[in-house]
Amino acid sequence: MAGVEGQRLLALQRANEVRDARKRLKQQMKTGEVRAAAVLSDPPATIHTMRAREFLRAVPKVGRVKADKIARQANLGNPQIGRLGPATRQRMTDLLP
Repeated sequence: MAGVEGQRLLALQRANEVRDARKRLKQQMKTGEVRAAAVLSDPPATIHTMRAREFLRAVPKVGRVKADKIARQANLGNPQIGRLGPATRQRMTDLLP
């Protein structure tokens, strides 16, 4: 039983690390320290499971409506960033403000 509890604690710790890394990345994108296009060209492992629309909403001047519009124009539903191919990531980049 202790092994299961240890695994659960490790999973919780890893999840918190990923959330913290995503929060920092979103903040860096909002402040302009990091460009969304650069992140999409080589996404870090911490955002591979982030949904595309969540990522788009972290881009400055992009809210829910504009994120939905970009997603429609790029022909995506709401996949995870890690599942996007290079061509799809490029389409998203081209549509960013």
